[in-house]
Amino acid sequence: AIIRYRINGELVEAKRMPAKQVEFMVRAMYSQADVDSRRSQPTFSPDLYLDASLQRRVEVNGKFEELKLRWASGPVWPDSFDVALRLLHVGQETVSRSLDALGYTKELESLQVDALRQPSGLILLCGTTGAGKSTTCATLAELWGNRYQGTRMLRSLEDPPEYVIAGARQMPVSRKDAQSKGDEEGFHRALRAAMRMDPDALFLGEVRDAITADLLQQLVLTGHKAFATLHGGSVFAAIGRLQELGVSLGAAGQSVTMT
Repeated sequence: AIIRYRINGELVEAKRMPAKQVEFMVRAMYSQADVDSRRSQPTFSPDLYLDASLQRRVEVNGKFEELKLRWASGPVWPDSFDVALRLLHVGQETVSRSLDALGYTKELESLQVDALRQPSGLILLCGTTGAGKSTTCATLAELWGNRYQGTRMLRSLEDPPEYVIAGARQMPVSRKDAQSKGDEEGFHRALRAAMRMDPDALFLGEVRDAITADLLQQLVLTGHKAFATLHGGSVFAAIGRLQELGVSLGAAGQSVTMT
């Protein structure tokens, strides 16, 4: 069995271990995943496509950190399987509080600052997994909040909160909670609740489905500010993705800034 890390976009082999030993580790890890996240399949099966999540408090360099691992596994032909774990540092400080330190040019920084100055509209960060969408989006949301110095309400909905956003009311949410019948129902319930709690701006971790996209469009068209991320290879691909999710670009296109 080969254990690999993805570092700066590149797969790096970390070690090789006996396959049976790793399979034992995999089964043990899956059995300790959050119960709700593996409700459909309580025990690990290498022949099935499975999703789950684990959360642990671990010591890193003398400090304790809350970590969440998103699990995805599935069979590999002819007689093997893969497990991918995405590591999230729950509640960590943002890497940077400036767009310049994130690597943006002066021109791009100026465009994003102009977007922040607009009283309403959606700032949507597009890119692939690990591209820095959440980091940039959290930085922009905090910069927006800093402009008003506590006189505007910024709420966030994330599964889980990845960064501490100073001044924001960060609302953790599970996409599948104890009251949910569907995979996204818990998130939809929390989003509707947040919209009723008088936000001036709302930060969403990710737009994944048509209901979330529709609620987000309603938020923008009613004069609010919104920040969100969307998986897509480019801004142009993101436009097509939004249309697939039912967003009317004719009605909302003038209120959306995508990077």
